[in-house]
Amino acid sequence: MTRILIVGLVAAAPLWVVAQDPKSPDYAAFAKGNRWDYRMTANGQTLDLTAVVTDVVVKDGRRIAKSEVRIGGMTFTEEGAADEKGVYLLSYHNRPLTPPRTVLKYPVRRNDTWAEKYKEGDTETEARSTVGDAETVTVPAGKFKAVPVELVIKTAAMRSSSTTCTPTASGW
Repeated sequence: MTRILIVGLVAAAPLWVVAQDPKSPDYAAFAKGNRWDYRMTANGQTLDLTAVVTDVVVKDGRRIAKSEVRIGGMTFTEEGAADEKGVYLLSYHNRPLTPPRTVLKYPVRRNDTWAEKYKEGDTETEARSTVGDAETVTVPAGKFKAVPVELVIKTAAMRSSSTTCTPTASGW
């Protein structure tokens, strides 16, 4: 089993745009120039990863963001989308996800779990996501109330898990 653990999240600027109206949260910080810095550990190796939003468009009621992702010496693009139902990953490592993978479902509820099957390029993939209890995370950009989402991904060749924290709307 491959286990990927994201051990830190560093914001280079005020990145997260979180709606104050709990009826219409916005957990997707899709604005050109927004940047996320991650530190992750995989198979005992620590890697730094940076994602920068390079373009945002609105199409069919969805905001779609393209990002440039750098990890080690590699650079690739990914594409995400957000609408009133949630946040989705449309492509990863330059490969489309068919159908897109749900990153976060609205409304966000602790212990909510969803499972999906999709193709990443030609690879059959299964994903299971579980929302944890809101917590306070401290990063160089400050303290944020965040909701952790554990993701387990399985393909014929591997199994990986990761946990990411997304800043929450006011209250829980």
